[in-house]
Amino acid sequence: MQQGYLITLCLTGNVMSRHGINQILSHLCLPRIHETAMDSALGYVHLTEEVNGPLPRVVDPTYIWGDTLARAILERLRPDLGISYLA
Repeated sequence: MQQGYLITLCLTGNVMSRHGINQILSHLCLPRIHETAMDSALGYVHLTEEVNGPLPRVVDPTYIWGDTLARAILERLRPDLGISYLA
């Protein structure tokens, strides 16, 4: 029987920065979006706040990655590989 290898991955992604998060970043984008459900990214901000409470305003761009960037978590997990995807 062959012995295997253990690899730890840190995967982040499918962050849709154009769906509301860009409305609380320090460099705001126009909120206009072209979707059947909504025509303003601010609508996503309001929906998020209804479920999770108030969002901070004027956040650093790293905010969208949440706790994955927290040094303590990465030091504890010590991933062999990290892959991030930003839509």
